[in-house]
Amino acid sequence: MNTTPEPAKDSKSFILWAVACALWVLTVAGEALWKVVIWGHCETSLDSIFGTAGWSWLPLGPTCTWNAGEPPFTATSTPSWTTVLPPVFLVLWWFSLRTSRKNADRKHPADCAQRKR
Repeated sequence: MNTTPEPAKDSKSFILWAVACALWVLTVAGEALWKVVIWGHCETSLDSIFGTAGWSWLPLGPTCTWNAGEPPFTATSTPSWTTVLPPVFLVLWWFSLRTSRKNADRKHPADCAQRKR
């Protein structure tokens, strides 16, 4: 019984992983472009108070800073730590793909050599 992953099935897994990574990167880049570069400010529930948009790398996402009040104070909103989950999931997925490929190559070295030709 041959349990070696077929090259086509293995490459489909990596292609799916690459597409998922690309979609995540495009989503993050689009959000950063829209909220920070194009829009550039943040609104509150009060019509006359606008904040300054920024970007946080950890946790990943847009931030907003408001300077208002008497005496003046600064309030900042930051993204949730759940924004770290997609990149962690993608890294773990990549490791699982690499590990399954290496384990399959160790179990069936003849199949591995034939696949590399």
